[in-house]
Amino acid sequence: MTDARVVEILAPYVSDERRARIEAVLGARLRGVSVLVEDVHEPHNAAAVLRTCEALGIGEVHVVESVETFRPADKVTQGAEKWLSLHRHANVKEAITALRAGGFVTAGAAPEADEELGALPVDQPIALVFGNEHRGLSAAARADLDRLFRIPQHGFTRSLNISVAVAVAAFDVCRRVRADLGAAGDLDESARLALRARFYRDSVSAADAILRREAR
Repeated sequence: MTDARVVEILAPYVSDERRARIEAVLGARLRGVSVLVEDVHEPHNAAAVLRTCEALGIGEVHVVESVETFRPADKVTQGAEKWLSLHRHANVKEAITALRAGGFVTAGAAPEADEELGALPVDQPIALVFGNEHRGLSAAARADLDRLFRIPQHGFTRSLNISVAVAVAAFDVCRRVRADLGAAGDLDESARLALRARFYRDSVSAADAILRREAR
């Protein structure tokens, strides 16, 4: 069944208020910014990353599970994962290869990097990469990333919690991407339609049963 047909069938079951909210989210969704996290240990950190990305309009998150299984805490995500596309990878090489195939420049957060967050380019798709809470970026990630960046810090603290680092970096990059675009989001109509169909499915109780009935 086509995305257009899914939307047509389910539209009567979606309230006007919900449709307006979905359209607002679609209009502000950024395909050109992604986040990759490597072997996140703490479930609350994993959940906070997802919740932050969804709130900022980032639609796709990549996770590496070479050492740690990505286990976001449900009470922290508040359902944010429902509206994201989560891509799981066995190792960081696989993840970076997938992002590059999608046209992304990969930039890893490292406290010792010479380049500051604000200098990262926003005129092409960019993936922000973050390492494990305790070990930081792996040697494999550092060897394969396109660039490294640091988040400027002006106190005695030399590092940030991963969920805070994701929030700070993603907010800055998303803000600058939107300013460069002159628009809130960057999805073309085909991508919007695909997500609209998905969001309608996730917003309507018994959506699959309704679609099966209408497909007969």
